[in-house]
Amino acid sequence: MTLLFRPYCEAGVSGEAISVWLPKQPPGKGKNLSEAIKRFAPGWKIAHCGHDMNPGLFAEKRGRKGVLVTHPLDREHGCVLSRKDDVPIGKRTTLQLTVGNDERGDWMLIVKADGKELLRKLIGKNTTENGWTEFAVDLTAYAGRSVKLELINQANGWSFEAGHWAKIAMVSN
Repeated sequence: MTLLFRPYCEAGVSGEAISVWLPKQPPGKGKNLSEAIKRFAPGWKIAHCGHDMNPGLFAEKRGRKGVLVTHPLDREHGCVLSRKDDVPIGKRTTLQLTVGNDERGDWMLIVKADGKELLRKLIGKNTTENGWTEFAVDLTAYAGRSVKLELINQANGWSFEAGHWAKIAMVSN
C-alpha cells in the first residue's frame, strides 16, 4: 500500500488544519457520481472523482443553479468527465463551458479532444468573476468525425480544488 501525505482541513476545528495519512487510491476508485452526471449532463460519463469537498449535484453554488461539483481523485489523477460525440460538417461547433471554483482554492481545467489538449486554464479567484468563468472551445476542426471529449478537474497544489460546473454544452451553428 502506497501512502500519500495529504493535508486535510475541516471547518469548525479551531481554524487549524489537521494532517492525516490516507492511502493513495488507484485510478478507477473514488466517489460514484454516475447519477449526478446523468442528471446534470446526460450522455457524459465521470471517472476518478475523489471524495474530498463533498462532490455531487447541488441545487445552488455561488449564485448558480444546478451545479455539479467534482474533485480530483488525488494529486496525479484528475476527475474526468467524458463523452464521445459527432461534430457536424459545415457548422462552427464549440464546446461551451461555465466553470467555477471553491472560494478557498483553485484547480486546473484541461479540455481534450481525441487525446489532444485544446485548453488548459487555471480556475481560481484571479481568473473568475464572482467565482465563475466561461469558455467556448472550438471543435470545428473535428467536423465529420466522432470525437472523444474529456474535461478534467486536475489538481495543481492540492488545496480546495473542487471544480464547479454550471454548463457543459456542444453548440453548432
